[in-house]
Amino acid sequence: MIVAGSLHGGRHQRRLLRFVRDNLVALARLPTAFLSVSLSATGSDFPGARRCADAFLAETGWRPDVVRLVAGALMYSRYGIFKRWMMRRIAAKAGGDTDTSRDYEYTDWPALRREVEAFLLLVVDGRAPVDAREDVRPPAGCARTRDPRGEAPRLRELDPCSRCRPR
Repeated sequence: MIVAGSLHGGRHQRRLLRFVRDNLVALARLPTAFLSVSLSATGSDFPGARRCADAFLAETGWRPDVVRLVAGALMYSRYGIFKRWMMRRIAAKAGGDTDTSRDYEYTDWPALRREVEAFLLLVVDGRAPVDAREDVRPPAGCARTRDPRGEAPRLRELDPCSRCRPR
């Protein structure tokens, strides 16, 4: 199961906190991944984003198999006047984008897709969960991890080889 939530004001949503606490026993029985989405993950305060994700996990007691920090977006067009002003100040202080006449998408969607597909491969393959701090990509030597165009394959295209399976 993949659980994703966004960071606002240094904390994840209360609904997400409640969901994880209410389903902690079920989550412990499943392979799980946690995606923490925030502007801090764009690189300006990556360690801060990591601290917030760690604090969320400590507060809930959840130990997902994989934790990923995902860069979010600045959606100025969707903010009210006060939030737009506040987000612009925060972005300016961090050296970010401050033109409020447009939105900024920072998520690396192809990379996120590869991460999700790699996690799904772990689930489908029945491999032991990986540590939350480790990379979830298939082994570098596996000939089946990339297609001839250099793109990550879709899950349905994968036929795990013996070199990828745990021994």
